[in-house]
Amino acid sequence: MKGAEVREQILEQHAELREMLAGLEPLVKRFEPGSRMVAEELCERGLALYEKLAAHLDLEDDLLVAALRAVREGGQERAEDLAAEHREQRELLEFLIGRLTRECRPTSLVARELRSFIDCLREDMDDEEATLLAPEVLGDVERASPQ
Repeated sequence: MKGAEVREQILEQHAELREMLAGLEPLVKRFEPGSRMVAEELCERGLALYEKLAAHLDLEDDLLVAALRAVREGGQERAEDLAAEHREQRELLEFLIGRLTRECRPTSLVARELRSFIDCLREDMDDEEATLLAPEVLGDVERASPQ
């Protein structure tokens, strides 16, 4: 797969994740303890986001890490940094999923954690797009194949 194809596929998933964030954010803002309808929807959408992100991290591990390894200058280091970041993100996801699945009764703390996670995920995608997915980074990749 060429660098441009890797970039396109990941950017498509980033767009889907951003849509999910846009749908989840108003729920987080409206959340009040005891509001059962909002709590249930918050759980559903939060868990769906986490599942989508976990699948996205797998895709990036298969495609982007491999593509970065093929980049001549600094590619190996970037690939290792991204793989390490993904390990940390998976640990965080595991924790957050546990917080949402415990009887699916989110607290104010869980809602704040979700709000913070939304902000961090947006920032992370913006940074990744500017630094790792930039055409000048992946442009010289002739062929990137999964590890």
